[in-house]
This record gives sequence, structure tokens and C-alpha cells, in this order.
Amino acid sequence: MASSSVLFSLLAALRSFWTARYSRAPEFTAVTARTQSTESWLKWRFLPNLADAIAVNDRKLELKVTYLRVAMVGLLVLILDIGGYLLYEFF
Repeated sequence: MASSSVLFSLLAALRSFWTARYSRAPEFTAVTARTQSTESWLKWRFLPNLADAIAVNDRKLELKVTYLRVAMVGLLVLILDIGGYLLYEFF
């Protein structure tokens, strides 16, 4: 039980830190250097790109948090298992 709990927690923690590619909107300064438009027009034009990148990255970060929570629950199960065993042996 204990070894499976540790293995489960370790795998979930490793999965949560697995490197994922996050979407990025193009850098604002690089685009402004190549265009002749005003800064306010470019910022207005970039809003959909930024919103898309935020939406994609939020889903990836939520998945990462879920895996970390699963890993913590696995460690909690291990601690409760060992604590129960120690209580049984000592009392």
C-alpha cells in the first residue's frame, strides 16, 4: 500500500511538472518596429491574440494544478496509512 501510494504520488508530481509548450502572443515591440501604425491601434489589434494565448495557457495550468493535487492526496494517503500502522503497533 505504501509503495503504491508513493509511486502514484511521484508519477502525478512528475506529470504536473512535465514541460509543456505554452502559447505566446508575438512581442509587441517586435511588431511595432515593423509597422507604421499607431501604438493604440496595434494594442487594440493584439487583444484577440493575447486572449487566445491566455485561454490556452489557463487550461494547461489548471491541468498542472490537478496533477499536483492528486500527488498531494497520494502523499496524504501514505501518511495516514503509516500513521495508522504506527498507532496500531504502539497501542
